[in-house]
Amino acid sequence: CYPYPVHTIGKANVQVKLETTWLIIWRKIDGSAGFAQLSPNIYCLVEQLQSCQDLATLFLRWAKMCTPTPDANQFVQSLNALATLGVITVNQ
Repeated sequence: CYPYPVHTIGKANVQVKLETTWLIIWRKIDGSAGFAQLSPNIYCLVEQLQSCQDLATLFLRWAKMCTPTPDANQFVQSLNALATLGVITVNQ
């Protein structure tokens, strides 16, 4: 979480405005790196994933922190999106 969009800074863009930006960089299963800008709610979900392995508890914790409060379908969609990116893996 950064107070400005650090991923846009470069020679062509040296002036940046204050704007909270949530980013994730991860190592994919093939060894390459992934990068994505996250919404505040998805960033919060990723943070919660690090300390909670029970999905029911994870959903309850996450839903309390989000605005607007997500429902169970949004929770599943968010997890699926993270899995599609390769941020998380799903054990079945």
